[in-house]
Amino acid sequence: MKKLALSIALGLNIVALPTLAATEVSTLTDFFSDKGEVTTSDNYAVFETARQYVKTQEKVGVNNFEHKRVLTPTDEQPVVRMNRDTYYSMAVINVSEGATVTLPEIPEGKYMSMEVITEDHRIQAMQYGSGTFDLSTHTGDHVYIIIRTDATFTEAEVREIQDKMSIEAKATADFTAPQVQEAAFDKVEKDLKTQMPVILKRDGAQATFGMFTDPEDESKELFTKEKYAVGAAIGWGGAQMQDNIYEVSGNFPADTCHQATFEDPENQ
Repeated sequence: MKKLALSIALGLNIVALPTLAATEVSTLTDFFSDKGEVTTSDNYAVFETARQYVKTQEKVGVNNFEHKRVLTPTDEQPVVRMNRDTYYSMAVINVSEGATVTLPEIPEGKYMSMEVITEDHRIQAMQYGSGTFDLSTHTGDHVYIIIRTDATFTEAEVREIQDKMSIEAKATADFTAPQVQEAAFDKVEKDLKTQMPVILKRDGAQATFGMFTDPEDESKELFTKEKYAVGAAIGWGGAQMQDNIYEVSGNFPADTCHQATFEDPENQ
């Protein structure tokens, strides 16, 4: 539990006042509280990241996978704008004393990637294919990983692949975060989402540039405080530009199915 001590100097005497405690929690059930911290556009990305961490951790604990065994239903998306062409596996991992993730071999021509999201919603470049990957972070003790696996596998095939994924971590302490006021959080999130059409009109095809970056690689040159906050609201966990290019458009009619077909860029 993080504690804030407050004292007042009266002449030469120091009068200690009661200690104020900011409650730290490790589950989504306890995350929102009327007495929690107030969300602003400056801290929203960190609070939303904490919410995603504790949501997964409450389901499976730390250093364990939450495997999605079916393609994400459009009306049941734990993260906004999830893919429909990959299966998902997620985990919160304590990397403070070292940690690795091992992904199994898959047939040639099939897709599998791993994305790492730090506690402050900075996005490391993806790892592709099978192998054992070291995990690290520039802040805090934990990272959140998202593994995406080719949708052309059957549910039985992807289950077998997912069950062969493994995490090795020396530290086992849970991720914890301060409680947050829900009403203020929801208002800031809504306000940030309404900024996207303004950014789109202003920046056009470069509207999403700078939303998802890593302070420890060249992507940091694209970072902007404005887009960092908006990106967490409209698409938490989005990938770096070297991995994904996100197109944003105006609203299309919701009563029609829209489809586009692209040639394979053959870049993994």
